[in-house]
Amino acid sequence: MERLASGIAGFDALVQGGLPPETSLILQGPPGQEKLAFALAFLAEGLRTGGSGLVVVSSQSAESLLRDLRRYGVDVERVVKEDRLRIVDWFSWGEETVTDVEERGAVVRSSVDLTNAGAAVSRGIAALRGDGPRRAFVEMLSPAMNVYEAGQVYAFAQSTKRKFDRFHFTALFLLENEMHSAAVLTTLHQPFDGVIEIERSRSGDRIVRKIGVLHLKDTTPASDFVPFELTDQGIRIGPSAPPPPLPPSGAVAPPAQPARAPRPSEARASRIGMIQEIARERLRIDSEDRDALFTLAAAQAVADDPRAAVRTLERLETIDPDYPGLWAFEMKLFARLGDAERWKRSRERALRASAESEGQGASPCPFCKAPVAAGSAQCPHCMADLREETDLFRGLEDLVRATVQEMVQDRQGAKTQPTEAPAPRPRPVLKAPGLKPVPKAKGLTNGLVLERRPLRPVAVRKTGRVNGLHGRTNGLTNGLRGRTNGLTNGLGHTNGLTNG
Repeated sequence: MERLASGIAGFDALVQGGLPPETSLILQGPPGQEKLAFALAFLAEGLRTGGSGLVVVSSQSAESLLRDLRRYGVDVERVVKEDRLRIVDWFSWGEETVTDVEERGAVVRSSVDLTNAGAAVSRGIAALRGDGPRRAFVEMLSPAMNVYEAGQVYAFAQSTKRKFDRFHFTALFLLENEMHSAAVLTTLHQPFDGVIEIERSRSGDRIVRKIGVLHLKDTTPASDFVPFELTDQGIRIGPSAPPPPLPPSGAVAPPAQPARAPRPSEARASRIGMIQEIARERLRIDSEDRDALFTLAAAQAVADDPRAAVRTLERLETIDPDYPGLWAFEMKLFARLGDAERWKRSRERALRASAESEGQGASPCPFCKAPVAAGSAQCPHCMADLREETDLFRGLEDLVRATVQEMVQDRQGAKTQPTEAPAPRPRPVLKAPGLKPVPKAKGLTNGLVLERRPLRPVAVRKTGRVNGLHGRTNGLTNGLRGRTNGLTNGLGHTNGLTNG
């Protein structure tokens, strides 16, 4: 069977000499540059050998993508002049207003609407020339899941795959598998012809990257995941470092070093991923959940994805432009991205919101005395952080940790601390007709019968008393008369229980 060279050194040996032509595959892995490097090498191989290519990009601009292709050895000016390359830009709508579908040379820009994105793909396919094999990669499925429901993204992926099948493309669809649940991944995998997976983990102080093929049409792939290196020239399949030399015979092996505990950064990344997944689940139930959108944007910003965070906040802006902290958060993100114009716009909106809140529960900033809306995390005038803890996730963790510690201390205290005897209730002194009250019993000891007699007899029996208290033992009482700890009280009730 004819095979298509992947362009990745060492990968074709894993799939019987290359990829099956005219197939559409899922390339999934963790967030990072590995998937994009694989896809760029795959596309560059086709362009260098006379083929044509289509790219649907969402994480970077078209200009940045062209620079990457030059780095992979593609004569960009030539392939653009020969109409062998088209870029569908689903990135620019987050930077500026894009109306429907706009063609600018080799770039076809689309608005956020998936229908327009599908139309842009069709225009890009129609504009391609050349008789060589056609290749494509789509890098917008996971970002689209931040904006649309899984069913809508699935429909877009299925429609795009059918277009590629009709026009004889070999295509890769990039997917961040850690962002989605197993059920969503299974659904997205259904229409495709195979799945290639990238893994990334830490071994000691080294990052280990591996790649494997879960399944592939008309192919019996290698069953093992193999390591690879990520370099400036792309991906190279093979061991990332030579094995350590064997010790000479008779040498004493060094003592084994204890395994290191996972670094806090790994646990933090896991928590951030969990927070994002919870927020997305809430958005699947209610696509206008304001708190879920803001939480998702915060998690994306902490995960070093400010552009995705901006897109999420823009979605929140269309739903509730007065959401507390929205404009201050956008200011931070635009400052991080170096976008001065949009930073200025967000600052103006933050100042306007602050002015509108004046007299409506606003409080003065402790630093500049300007009015600040209630619940604001930052002063829009002096940019002072008004929270005691600037890290949202650390604050949440501290709150949970404090609550758990209090619960544990309460439980341990109940087990270890001796139970104090409750103060006995005051008893009325029983009097017989015509007799004086009994004087207080003093000098009594535990377990000894009352030794001192009152001057006059009383109507109350004294035999069988301990501690000078009637019907009570060892100085402990449950506050009810006629009950004892395991002793019969004359009513036939034991163990402190009574039936009334």
